[in-house]
Amino acid sequence: MDSMGGARVERPRGGLQGGRIRLSWIGGRSEKMTDSGGRERRKFQRIPMEQIVSFSHLGQLDQMGQGINLSTGGISFQVVACEINLGDQLRLDFSIMGKVVSATGTVVWATEVDALTLEVGLEFAEIGPRDRALLAEFDRLSKAGPEA
Repeated sequence: MDSMGGARVERPRGGLQGGRIRLSWIGGRSEKMTDSGGRERRKFQRIPMEQIVSFSHLGQLDQMGQGINLSTGGISFQVVACEINLGDQLRLDFSIMGKVVSATGTVVWATEVDALTLEVGLEFAEIGPRDRALLAEFDRLSKAGPEA
């Protein structure tokens, strides 16, 4: 991703049947999430996760992705052969601590990993009080370590 613009990744509808991924640039600036001293600037601590994530564009069929990390503010995950663009609204479900969390959110970044794979950052927009409390508890336990 170029530091002078935001990446917009466009994928052919209906999968990649002979199609190619097109990476085009849109206005805006890609910001690193560390300051000049290398310190983290993110609002929320990221917690590694390796869980399957079910997601869909609002009103469309579910697809699967692989969770990478999670915070109380959002989630990052990888997808294969999917069309996802900056600003897209997604609904997603994932499990933490044996419970399913459901949320909707906005794609705030997308990075092309390879010709078929995208890494996507989603900022939560709507999440129910029970699920928000579950995320907060997961965050607290992750910070406390294995003895908690």
